[in-house]
Amino acid sequence: MESLNKDIVHHLFSFWSEIGVNGGFTFEEKGYTATLAPSFSWPSKIFFLNSQKIDFSRLFQDMKDGVLPNSLSIMDSPKLANELKRFGFQKTSLVKAMCLEVPKIPFQEVQNDITVVASSKHAQEFAEVASKAFGYNILGGTIEPLLNNNRFRLYLGKQDGLYASCGIVYFDTSGNAGIHMIGVPKAHRGLGLGKTMAQHLISVASNAATKKVYLVASKMGERIYAGMGFEAYGSLLSFKAH
Repeated sequence: MESLNKDIVHHLFSFWSEIGVNGGFTFEEKGYTATLAPSFSWPSKIFFLNSQKIDFSRLFQDMKDGVLPNSLSIMDSPKLANELKRFGFQKTSLVKAMCLEVPKIPFQEVQNDITVVASSKHAQEFAEVASKAFGYNILGGTIEPLLNNNRFRLYLGKQDGLYASCGIVYFDTSGNAGIHMIGVPKAHRGLGLGKTMAQHLISVASNAATKKVYLVASKMGERIYAGMGFEAYGSLLSFKAH
């Protein structure tokens, strides 16, 4: 379980890092990697911590002072979590790292009302839908560079002629895929749009002959994705300097 938890979390960190590389805002410091998107928009994160190299006190102060994003994520590691708490970091969330063995569950591709994000206009619309769905700022300028990277495939879903859901498939260098940013704005929830988007993303990954599909899910989302064949393998923990 620990090995797969590490793979899933590493995949997520690589997803954030490559978004930042495409946008020109990923950088590496001694003991960590960070993405610093414009105006601290998504995905402004700190990750890939190396506890042997990092200066926890300085990191805490830089996060608290706004020099760095005040969001730090680690894989499920009690030792590292306790070390962060010792330096004053406060845990903000815990989400489940989940995996689907693709051959076990055949998914039919959903075509109706799912649009490939392939233009500047679509990128801005994706950013607007995602911002409403997740409640934090996502810029079209962050989304648009991903359209030229074949590791990313972005989609928008429609409901009654309006864009009402979003999602991303990201293919890593190990031949696995992750489904990310599956979101539905509040006005369109309760219609099954998130599940439809997830099924579409899984079908895209499956058709690309991926070995596994990864995701991270909240407690509520865990039940939904478990019903789709995903299994939980540990957690992802997030912290802030408070």
